[in-house]
Amino acid sequence: MDRQTLAAYDSDAAAFAKDWHDQPAPVDLQEIVERFFVRGGNSADIGCGSGREVAWLNANGFSAVGFDASEGLLAEARRRYPGLKF
Repeated sequence: MDRQTLAAYDSDAAAFAKDWHDQPAPVDLQEIVERFFVRGGNSADIGCGSGREVAWLNANGFSAVGFDASEGLLAEARRRYPGLKF
């Protein structure tokens, strides 16, 4: 990720996270995950942002860890989901 984009995410991570969490969940993607992923296995969300999908994965039996280049978004993810790994 380029530094300018990363700086934008970091500088306004709370607003970005709010906007993302206010949007509808990606039900089509969730259906694909439920169909093809193995519950109880391990997975990762690369580019997890503020953690919404990592939370969904863990809540639905898919152990997941989140990774993101933005420290600001990772801070939002940890604040929103303190029991999960980012």
